[in-house]
Amino acid sequence: PQQDEFYGVPQMGMDLKELMCHLKKEWKVDKFHLMGHSLGGAIGYEYLKLAWRRNVQSSNNQGRNGDLEKEELPQCLSFILSNASTDFALADSERDRLYSDFIVQQHQTQHQGEISMQKNDADLQMQFFQTHICRTSAMPNELQSALNRRGKVWSSKEYQMMPCQEPSEAAKRVTCTNHFPPVMIIRGKYDFVTEACTRSWGKFLNTGLSASNFSDFQPAKSPTESMIEFKEVLMNGCAHYPHFEQPVEYARLIEEFCMCNHQP
Repeated sequence: PQQDEFYGVPQMGMDLKELMCHLKKEWKVDKFHLMGHSLGGAIGYEYLKLAWRRNVQSSNNQGRNGDLEKEELPQCLSFILSNASTDFALADSERDRLYSDFIVQQHQTQHQGEISMQKNDADLQMQFFQTHICRTSAMPNELQSALNRRGKVWSSKEYQMMPCQEPSEAAKRVTCTNHFPPVMIIRGKYDFVTEACTRSWGKFLNTGLSASNFSDFQPAKSPTESMIEFKEVLMNGCAHYPHFEQPVEYARLIEEFCMCNHQP
């Protein structure tokens, strides 16, 4: 589609909700594990907020029939956020900062005589790509194919993660411990999505969701009041695409986390 409104992160979250409703209704999918990489992480979070709102509304209606039955959702057993930023503008800023630092370092190295041949811009961009975006010796065919077929170039720079808004008074009694699944954050050591871009996931996901503004958030009164299972993993040899950079280790982390939270 050429219309920008079809590419908004909240809209994609709604699209995912429609898909899960369809899978529940037509294919009898009752439980699933949710994983989002990069932009997909934000989409997954928006989906979970929609599911949370639906649960609040369902609780408020006390089981009465109606439109809620038409959009019954399967249970999300776990949520994996891989290389996902809470603020896309910040991720862009971090990438630009890393690139500036990288160029300065390259120039210093050249002046010291460690590089005999002057590199052009394309060489520097590729070296930066292989340092902070995908640390493989060559561009993976699957990634190149995806970039070639991505269609309309669209930017989601405006997206910044926000907490759930209160749809009703019942929301005050529903925290993430009730309806948010266990969460694992995966980040690459060299990723342009730096720790500054991911640190807020824990604050949002490990706090009660009744606050309408980030500044209103208060810590849980007890460890069990609103804390969910929350795990962070730093992959030392990776940047933004660990599924290409260290596929075996990446798959192991995901499989183990899903199996720990699996319900037959």
